[in-house]
Amino acid sequence: MDNLLAKLMNNILNINVFVIRDGSADLKPFIAEHNKNHFSIQLDDTYLSSFLGEMDDHTFYEIVDNLNERIFAFKYQEETFILGPYLKRFINEMEAIKIGTDNSISPAKMEALKLQYFALPIFDSYHIENTVNSIIQSLDDGYRPYLYVKHNHYKDNRGNNQRYVDVEDDTSENDIYAKYEIENDLLYQVEHGQVEEIKLSMQNISNVAREDYLISFHASNPQAAMASYRTLLRKSAEKSGLPVTIIDRIISKYTQLMLSSSPSEQFSYLSGLSIELTSEVRNYLLKVKCESPLIKRVCEYLFVHYSQNIALESLSERFKISPYYMAHLFKKETGKTIREFLESIRLMRAEEMLKDNYLSISEIANLVGYSDNNYFSKVFKKQYRMTPSEYRLSSHK
Repeated sequence: MDNLLAKLMNNILNINVFVIRDGSADLKPFIAEHNKNHFSIQLDDTYLSSFLGEMDDHTFYEIVDNLNERIFAFKYQEETFILGPYLKRFINEMEAIKIGTDNSISPAKMEALKLQYFALPIFDSYHIENTVNSIIQSLDDGYRPYLYVKHNHYKDNRGNNQRYVDVEDDTSENDIYAKYEIENDLLYQVEHGQVEEIKLSMQNISNVAREDYLISFHASNPQAAMASYRTLLRKSAEKSGLPVTIIDRIISKYTQLMLSSSPSEQFSYLSGLSIELTSEVRNYLLKVKCESPLIKRVCEYLFVHYSQNIALESLSERFKISPYYMAHLFKKETGKTIREFLESIRLMRAEEMLKDNYLSISEIANLVGYSDNNYFSKVFKKQYRMTPSEYRLSSHK
């Protein structure tokens, strides 16, 4: 029964299901897969073993951990089932960073936290509760619905959710050739970081086909059509040289959004994906102008690991080249020293973070690689002719 129940929950809800059989509470496989970075306090062996051992029969439990991740647990016929982890709502990049800082996660590990969030499905506990009740009732004539209990360990400090505008339905097959021409332009624009142009292209696609063009022109399954477009956008971004870790982070974020949205919302998310990916390509191309494969790899490394303390000696050791030759070749090809290049990336990231109010100035300084908040403000003011606080105020006018 338990194998069948687990399979049905997994297939119908499309959620991970972990089963503890015969009273054995070996949670190591679950922890290794879902809390490998040990960010979650509740999803560890000590806490879960104690909690699961004290669960009442005939009760559904939703555990919300310190990261706002959730699991759904219950007992049935001497077996314990854990569904998840999952999120109740989408957590954007700035919120992820804020949660990370609140939980003392180092800047070096922040990328791992963001990828962890973007890989999780989105569910409402009410939907899980109703679905599990229905599944068990279909297997057990004597079954009666369980009680629901929530254990919340997360304090929600987020701001207002971003809202997206639905795209109207107005599809015409006469626009098919125009559509393909626009698509080709769009992929070119992603590859070359043309942000303003891609905004116009997405508006043109909206005017040509609206939400149904992904269905009418490509497939009867909108999820499959969206997956096809994400692949095309990924390949275009890869051609630019943008590090794949950055591409994966953005693709994963929007994949999560699309999987939990209606067809009309999906076009808005596709537009957001295209614009954000193109913006990253533009930023990358502005910073990375080099001829040799070696210096290009060095630039890619700095672009991803900018928040870490990177010394010339450790960098030259990583790429198996002498410090003197590394510094000389880097300056020759990029026009900047390694320190200047790293600083430009850090300030660019800081500028992006300052446009939101999720993080304090000191938190932003730490996240982009400055342990001294005063020094960060001094460097930022030299570049932008205003302090970080002044910049934040001006960006919200």
